[in-house]
Amino acid sequence: MKVTVDTDASCDAVQAEIEARAGGNWVDPHNGGIYSVLSSSNGLINTQRTTNQATSVGGTVYTDKQTFELTSTSGGCEIKGCSESQGASFGDFS
Repeated sequence: MKVTVDTDASCDAVQAEIEARAGGNWVDPHNGGIYSVLSSSNGLINTQRTTNQATSVGGTVYTDKQTFELTSTSGGCEIKGCSESQGASFGDFS
């Protein structure tokens, strides 16, 4: 999946929010998925979400990886996001 979004927030603020959620104790509302930051540099963040083994179908762990590209605009920040399943994750109903 790919999306592009424009926001009034600065790219620094957007990057800090993504890093805080993916790298912190944020609880994913969809079956308690677990996020982590794989890498982060100025304007580029790579994260992953794994299903929570305790709540996933059959206890199987599925992984999705995300990339966020942030570009400053005159009004804020353009966010390009991409998510890709790392296997046949249709089984987790996400």
